[in-house]
Amino acid sequence: MNDELIKLREQVTERESIETDVDGIVEIDQLSFDNCLSRAVVFEKMSKALANADRRAITCLDSDEHEVLGYMFGAFHASRHDDEANVGLSQFTISRLAVHPSTRWRYIGTSLIDHAFRIATQANSTGIQVAINVDDVSIGALMFLERMQFELSATAGILNLYERRLI
Repeated sequence: MNDELIKLREQVTERESIETDVDGIVEIDQLSFDNCLSRAVVFEKMSKALANADRRAITCLDSDEHEVLGYMFGAFHASRHDDEANVGLSQFTISRLAVHPSTRWRYIGTSLIDHAFRIATQANSTGIQVAINVDDVSIGALMFLERMQFELSATAGILNLYERRLI
């Protein structure tokens, strides 16, 4: 990891989203998507994440934890069953990820994806999937997913699913 990347990563922190993050998340969402989430929907997603161990709402903040720089919503879903081990294997699916336009290309998205990998690894998940609405996709988002080594795995209606396996 180069010195610039280390310095940039030291300037941010990720944590579970809390109520005071809602306005920052809504602002970023409005700046990032045509089909933006309302304050009520953001609050509902955060509430569900707090109440359900299979869901996550993660906020990336500046080092002083005053400014929301990016966010991610995701959930674990069954991906397949390992008959030999007699266990169901899960995959962490990111349903929404956005970074404030003024902080793009400063490793905020990378920090959120790294956090998703830590969550998935702790849960013995098989990998991470990113669901992208084809109506909201941008060249920058596709370049980011490629840089993070995600590959298009399926198309389901208006969603393109990109995947990166852990095992």
